[in-house]
Amino acid sequence: MTASEQETTRESGGAANMLDGNLTTIWHSQYSPTLIPFPHSIVLDVRAINEVSGFTYTPRSGTSRNGAIGQYAIAVSSDGTSWSAPVASGIWADNSQAKALTFPAVQARYVRLTATTEAGNRGQWTTAAALLPGNKVLTWFSYSNTTFGGANGKTQTAILALNTGVVTPLTVANTGHDMFCPGVSILPDGRILISGGSNAASSTIYDPATTRGQPPHP
Repeated sequence: MTASEQETTRESGGAANMLDGNLTTIWHSQYSPTLIPFPHSIVLDVRAINEVSGFTYTPRSGTSRNGAIGQYAIAVSSDGTSWSAPVASGIWADNSQAKALTFPAVQARYVRLTATTEAGNRGQWTTAAALLPGNKVLTWFSYSNTTFGGANGKTQTAILALNTGVVTPLTVANTGHDMFCPGVSILPDGRILISGGSNAASSTIYDPATTRGQPPHP
């Protein structure tokens, strides 16, 4: 994870904080000794060309919402130099809820999130919190690796370790939950709530603190 700029003089606001698994640490755009105005961007390197079809941004937690991203655009790249036109763009609400979005699948190694406004118009700065600990990304798709449809009561899921590129797959069947096209929320304690999908009445919680980096076993 890299950033166009980061605040390391007045606080520990480095880009690496976004992947440390701690929702109390943040990336903060630079404001000292000089304020760098918008746009601000962060780039996620997933280590190899992969199919990318979604992104989740977690604003900072706590009472302050300074730096919450308002207007945004997401672009992708295979080499980190040449970037696509935005695959997704819009304006996020001024709150601390995780912002999950999807877009048509593209092949890419790098994903760039660019902020052009602050959600509450509080200043020329941007912040972001963390997702999974240990530089890991949780993915899930449907009851099958290659198809979807119906409510089949199971889900293919996996953890991607960004440091090594190792993928740990698992078929989650004990929940009776086909998680294709669900709603996703990151709870205040860092757990991930996966709601609905093909099994619309089902919900699954993934707790990275107790599963030791493995896919969901709720």
